[in-house]
Amino acid sequence: MRALMQGDMKVILPLIIVAIANLVLMSCVPKDHVDGCNSLGNGLRINTTGGGEPWVFMWSGGGIEKQKGVYSSEDFSFRSNIHRPARDERSGKLPQDLVGAGNHLDVPFAVSHNGQMLISSVYPDEFTLIISNRFAIIDLKNRKLLRVIDAGYYVASLAWLPTDKYFAVLSKQDVTSQKWKGPGDWIWGFLGHPRQYYTLYVDIYNLEGEMVCRELLIDKVLQGRGYLDWE
Repeated sequence: MRALMQGDMKVILPLIIVAIANLVLMSCVPKDHVDGCNSLGNGLRINTTGGGEPWVFMWSGGGIEKQKGVYSSEDFSFRSNIHRPARDERSGKLPQDLVGAGNHLDVPFAVSHNGQMLISSVYPDEFTLIISNRFAIIDLKNRKLLRVIDAGYYVASLAWLPTDKYFAVLSKQDVTSQKWKGPGDWIWGFLGHPRQYYTLYVDIYNLEGEMVCRELLIDKVLQGRGYLDWE
């Protein structure tokens, strides 16, 4: 009997060790869905385009619904809460002195509905075509920089919750190196215009600059970009 039990333990023990190791690894894997999302983003509208297809994501009832959209070049060209490669003259009215020498605020930026708070991308002063992955939270009422946050991914668009208790960030991760390339990619690369692929997320932050929610929108989309509306 003892020999039989010892034999069973030799089989079971490795299985237990593997199971524990898997649980540890799973706990270390980043989540696309951060606990706390649920209905937090209700009323948020995410307009995206990429791969030649426009999509609209509507957040309501604790979930996100994907719908076919209509591309509007006017929205992408004139909004101040969306990134553009050249400096936007409207950013000149922002409190640039608060982010210190060598930095400047630029699109995307968004002022809270009560006019007391500002969220804005932060860029180095030298010219760059790369989208910033940093944004600042600024108390306009008291002219005070509260925090500069490294979002980890590029900051594509910003928007405030109507109550101004939270704000949303449309972030985009460059996943070009992870994408299998087709003939079109090779041709554009040969011509000196390599095509970029992005994964788009919507992140929700509280006023302290803590991310309380992240939702994956689109994975590995060609030239993916978009903007936020929060009604």
